[in-house]
Amino acid sequence: VDEAWAISGADGVETGVEFLNVHTVVPAHIGKTSHLMAREDWDGAIRVALAGLEVADRTGYVIWGIHRLLPLLGEAYFQAGRTAEGEEIAQRLRTCGNDLDHDLARAWGTAGEAIVAWHRGDSAKAARLLPPAAELLERIPMVYDAARLRRQLAGRLWEIGDGEGARRELRRVQTVFESLGATRELRKALIQMEEVGG
Repeated sequence: VDEAWAISGADGVETGVEFLNVHTVVPAHIGKTSHLMAREDWDGAIRVALAGLEVADRTGYVIWGIHRLLPLLGEAYFQAGRTAEGEEIAQRLRTCGNDLDHDLARAWGTAGEAIVAWHRGDSAKAARLLPPAAELLERIPMVYDAARLRRQLAGRLWEIGDGEGARRELRRVQTVFESLGATRELRKALIQMEEVGG
């Protein structure tokens, strides 16, 4: 990530360099944001994602925002407990999805709406919204992200009393994470499976 950051010239965003290559600078911001999120540095992730998003917006490359920056920023906001800002990102993604007829933006926007519902105590609504978001991601295919949503779905199903549904989703995501070698997410799924009696 550090090497990509240096090669791309991403430091120029903060120092005011006028000419930047959006196709290298924005992916460097995506990588650095992802790294900070893996370290659970939500404030750092938000700062870097916002800087990358500013470049994407200024240059008109909306797709960079839809593909990774907006979803990462939304997740960082939710993880940091900044639900209102996370909701704004979800709405922006929904709007992009409708305006551009873009399934990925729709999927992320719907997922964000589900997380907002859960934060407001409406697990039933979240459980209704998460399956179509996961299905859209699976069709793209973005199976890792879809499996992460399905793990969230399992939690919401458990909360509304659908234990069998929760266990079914967790078995599904366990298979995906095992096949991808996604040990961190697999560990979370296995812990969750123990909690629901799987």
